[in-house]
Amino acid sequence: MIKEVSPSLSLQTERTFLRKYVPEDVHNILYLVKRNKERLKEHFPQTISMVTSEDTSLDFIFLRSTEWEQNISFTYGIFTKETNEFIGQITIKKIEWDKKEAELGYFIDSQFEGKGIMSEVMTEIERQCLKLDFKILFLRILPWNIKSIKLAEKFRYKNIKTLRENIQNPDGGMNDIHLYSKYLK
Repeated sequence: MIKEVSPSLSLQTERTFLRKYVPEDVHNILYLVKRNKERLKEHFPQTISMVTSEDTSLDFIFLRSTEWEQNISFTYGIFTKETNEFIGQITIKKIEWDKKEAELGYFIDSQFEGKGIMSEVMTEIERQCLKLDFKILFLRILPWNIKSIKLAEKFRYKNIKTLRENIQNPDGGMNDIHLYSKYLK
């Protein structure tokens, strides 16, 4: 069941603003993904494969926009307030409206890691999820992504299980992934 919702097109934190992608973001997305390709290839293979040129980056934006309009997923670009620099992405995805649950997927440019920015973003996204009436959020995190695991634990997500050989790595092998969940209040 797809629900009729009106998610905010833009959100703000102390140091960032989040907004739905627009076609003018094509160069920003391409640059950020290329600059962080090695870091992102294991957990975001679809993004890496889709964002390879200006044309494919534009296709990526249109796909995310279509998913937004159809209430399938909501992808926000993360920009700094100070310089308007595009520094990351967060998506509310794998939405199950009837169960009131969704998964969050996110990444941030390596130059902005460890500065508390994703904590600000996570706080605001959880507020948005509450407004959308979600009760449970999930995160899927590779076991060696220590920074993301620490963020999940900081926000009181619980590691509920390890999914064995659940995600394909760039070499064709399979990796385990931790599944975290949180009940929103």
